[in-house]
Amino acid sequence: MKYVAYYRVSTKKQGDSGLGLEAQQQIVARFYPELEQEFIEVESAKTITDRPILKQAIECCKTNGYTLVVAKVDRLSRDVKDGLTVLDWLPGQIEFCDLPGKPDRFMLTLYFAFAERERELISIRTKAALMALKKQGVALGNPEKFSQSGRVIGARVQAEKARLSPDNERAAAHASLLKKQGLAYDKVAEELNNKGFHTSKGGKWSASTVWRLIQRIEAPCTTP
Repeated sequence: MKYVAYYRVSTKKQGDSGLGLEAQQQIVARFYPELEQEFIEVESAKTITDRPILKQAIECCKTNGYTLVVAKVDRLSRDVKDGLTVLDWLPGQIEFCDLPGKPDRFMLTLYFAFAERERELISIRTKAALMALKKQGVALGNPEKFSQSGRVIGARVQAEKARLSPDNERAAAHASLLKKQGLAYDKVAEELNNKGFHTSKGGKWSASTVWRLIQRIEAPCTTP
């Protein structure tokens, strides 16, 4: 069987800098070291109809009989309807690195639903964070124009967003379990990296970032 990979980053800045993209490529490379082709989509569109690179990848798979590989379910879609539509376009020709084996349509529907809910929560938290800053009198815009107090408040809001991030919650839950099993922080970091988890900036875990993650998750919720 031959494979092609599809990667998606949400902004041109992420695409140019490699944030997110490199992490996806590393995950795919662990499971599929040999690829016929790679397709990289840089977009912020919410629907699959606005993704020309995805359409190219699908056409490539249909024409050549390749299987489409995606690092994580949410990189294909964070919308249940769109995700299932792509599955119908390529029945039996899509595999996800974060879903071992051959998950059926019911399981994939659940994962797409989780991804859709995660997208909604990100939007809600972002709006709440901006509202919190406004209530504190922080001028939104260029960080260089922020007052010292504004930067402190902003850092606290970012820390709270990280604490509530679904990705961080899953990573922290796994890290906490490993710590309870007696693993050192560096070994926990190694396990997270091997499992395909990555930091909020798309990087690899280290002992220090694992420690900070667990501290943030276990810290009580505070209001700036």
